[in-house]
Amino acid sequence: MYTGEVNEIVIIGAGRLAAHLGKAFLRQGMKVVQVYNRTPGRGRDLANRIGAGFTSEIPEIYLQADLYILAVSDSVLGELASRLTLKNGLVVHTSGTVEMDILSPISENIGVFYPVQTFSQNRRVNFQTIPVCIEGNSDSTLHTLSDFANKLTNRVYILDSDQRRLLH
Repeated sequence: MYTGEVNEIVIIGAGRLAAHLGKAFLRQGMKVVQVYNRTPGRGRDLANRIGAGFTSEIPEIYLQADLYILAVSDSVLGELASRLTLKNGLVVHTSGTVEMDILSPISENIGVFYPVQTFSQNRRVNFQTIPVCIEGNSDSTLHTLSDFANKLTNRVYILDSDQRRLLH
């Protein structure tokens, strides 16, 4: 449940960005409690590598996490927003081009966590050198995201959807 502090994380997606984030969180001692991916192979593999639970079923997504990171392609964000309900969690997407408000149906606490980097599958990433752009729908959400992002990098920038789109 969202309290303004991030203790438990759920990663939604299991692609390159999700994998790099999961490993970065693990290196920083952050607790990823679950990975959701619609296809089990990749999702289960990522969950095993970072010591998290796994599900491929939306109704089985852990509902008590503090932060839900939708690290999925832009084209499925709308579909996920119509199928997920996480009213108490802080929900963010990782897109440089999609408006934050697409997440409004999911939760009262929404934002964006956008690492400005292209992620390759087998290349190790040092998140301390990667700029991360954040946006939140309230001061408390923005504060939480800023604290969270600063655990990974000291290059955190607050950008709204229009600014992020220009950067992208």
